[in-house]
Amino acid sequence: MDDVDPAAALAGLRDRAAIADVLAAFCERVDEYDIAGLDTVFTADCATDYGPGRGGPVSGLAAVQARIGRGQAEFRRTHHQLGQSRVRLDGDTAEAATYVTATHEHRDGARSRVHLRYLDRLRRTPAGWRIAARTVAATVVEGMPGTAWVWVPRGEPGPAGSVAAAVRRFLDAVESRDPDAVAACFTVDARYANVPHPPAVGPAAIRSVFARILSRCERVRWDVVSTAADGDRAWLERVDRFWIGGREYAIECNGVYTVDPASGLLAEVRDYVDLATWRERLGDVLDRPDAAP
Repeated sequence: MDDVDPAAALAGLRDRAAIADVLAAFCERVDEYDIAGLDTVFTADCATDYGPGRGGPVSGLAAVQARIGRGQAEFRRTHHQLGQSRVRLDGDTAEAATYVTATHEHRDGARSRVHLRYLDRLRRTPAGWRIAARTVAATVVEGMPGTAWVWVPRGEPGPAGSVAAAVRRFLDAVESRDPDAVAACFTVDARYANVPHPPAVGPAAIRSVFARILSRCERVRWDVVSTAADGDRAWLERVDRFWIGGREYAIECNGVYTVDPASGLLAEVRDYVDLATWRERLGDVLDRPDAAP
């Protein structure tokens, strides 16, 4: 304790208190639907990413205010409750990971609740601490069906934990319609095989396959019917659902997933569908010439 600088320690406490005030002010502004007042919370060059189902990446204060305004307009009332917050100070910048529970009363009277983490980068400005970047990750969602989220990673118990986690990351990436996130699930020499599509080797080629499919869709949901795992391999029975042009298309699929134990990434994925059924239900929709990547 003798080497602690009292002045520096006091300054750190003041910074943490000021950051806590900014985080609380965000909740107040949103719950009061004071969108203009968010200029006291964010920097002018701020960036946010609330996940693919809540606007995705947005840059610039005006755009962030507009996105939050649109999202909050869905609700008659909201309540944002902050929990524990871990702050790391680094001079005039800081990082904060803060738990939040947001309760919403929808316009039709229905209610939903989401449990999130705000992952913030903050910067000291002449006007005080402000949020420069915010990413939102979900842990538990009650209500709001059909909304795509970025999820906080969570391990799985037991010896099949690594393969289950790798498969879950892949499914989440597909459902978020993010080809880059899909590619990030694979090793550098990974193989992806699905009979209707040419085989793909490596993240870039796999990204191209999924970019072409996902770019056609307003929404994707892959429902897992049954699963089994053994060591570094998992077998999934799925019903893959795609919403294209406002219409839902569904196809039954069986997938075999092999995970590289060293990296925890997918080394091989083989999806099996009935080719005739696929062509009948999805071929004309996904294979049209205008299906751009």
